[in-house]
Amino acid sequence: MRSSSLKRCILGVTLLAATAFAPLAVQAQFTTLYSGELTTASPLWIRPAFSGNTPPNQTVLQRLGPIGSIPFQPNRLSVQPFFVGANGSYQMNTVNSQFFTFLVPYANSFNAANPLNNALGTGTLGVPATQALMPNTQYFLVTTSLFRNVNFLGTGLGSFTNSISGPGLITLGDFPDNIPVEALIALLQAHVAQTG
Repeated sequence: MRSSSLKRCILGVTLLAATAFAPLAVQAQFTTLYSGELTTASPLWIRPAFSGNTPPNQTVLQRLGPIGSIPFQPNRLSVQPFFVGANGSYQMNTVNSQFFTFLVPYANSFNAANPLNNALGTGTLGVPATQALMPNTQYFLVTTSLFRNVNFLGTGLGSFTNSISGPGLITLGDFPDNIPVEALIALLQAHVAQTG
């Protein structure tokens, strides 16, 4: 009887140890990088104020120079449409730029003349825009400058590289209304190749 209890105790400790040291399931993380540029020919807008991960409720005009010398002016912008393949938390961040970037993700539509409509949040200076995104939704990531033409902070123009990371495949471009079978197969093959 004692031997049976000892065997069960050893078996229990073995199972507990095996469970404790079993590899943890790690969810696949996808990252998509893209590059762009803000130039003097880029569209203008009055960007939202910093709001973190909550929708912004006000806009901000930027000065062209030292306080009191030059009037407020709008910023330049670049828009990247994208959609995701799975529900979850996605981070949008600038990984390299020639100026201080300011990011604003939008859901469903983007209109520069109405910058608060459909804005999900903001990100800047190493603080990513982190949002819960879902499939079958068109998103837009707007890149603009945090500062505009302030001498010691640069011109607010130049090239940048952004990343979008999250639990699902991230596809740059417009969300298709009707996906052709060939395109769906290509997306699935890319997903399988990326997840292994």
